[in-house]
Amino acid sequence: MLQWTPEIIQLILEMAERLNENLYPLSVIIPFASALSFVILILYAKQNPGNKSSTYLKILFAVIYIYSGWTILLMIYEEAALAIIGGAAMWGIAILLLLDVYWKKATFTFSLESHRWVRIIGLILIISGLLVYPLLEIATGHTWPAMVLFTAECPTTTSLIGLYLTAVPKTNKLLLAIISLNAAYTGFAVALAGFLTDALYGIAGVFGLLTLIIYWREISFLPLKEE
Repeated sequence: MLQWTPEIIQLILEMAERLNENLYPLSVIIPFASALSFVILILYAKQNPGNKSSTYLKILFAVIYIYSGWTILLMIYEEAALAIIGGAAMWGIAILLLLDVYWKKATFTFSLESHRWVRIIGLILIISGLLVYPLLEIATGHTWPAMVLFTAECPTTTSLIGLYLTAVPKTNKLLLAIISLNAAYTGFAVALAGFLTDALYGIAGVFGLLTLIIYWREISFLPLKEE
């Protein structure tokens, strides 16, 4: 398992800064467009709950993770092992999201009629990945271009955990377990190594794991039919 040290964190921030500069203005346009598309699809799913709107959200995130993996692999000449592991992890999540399009495990309705507390937490995590994460970066002294935005692993997965919490009990147990475990470990490890903003990522992972523990029997491994 990757050991997070202050030196590795500094290296990642330096690589992120160079990547943001080299890809500019796409390094701003793509995160903004992705976040805007996410918000639009949430509103669409709220008005049109079901497999169709849920599929759009899963495909959007799959594309985001494919892009995120590609940007990480661009760092391969600077830190090969980190780039390969990070890129493969992002593409692995993309594959799980695309499989969920087929499995139809998660249905996003954004209704608070049941499982109110966990769905409210999910909405808070969605907002945290989109807005709170970059604001915390700025508050802790990490400003553009030495910062990460939505489409990077940590803020994106914070929102993805939130998205899948809003679907409980019609959620994907396997996907939620994988991303929550990674978030809980990586988020707090990175925060302890000096990048305090990632504590938010760790907190998202903890909420994901607690939800799985509490609703383990209620969340089915089998695909659920659309209501």
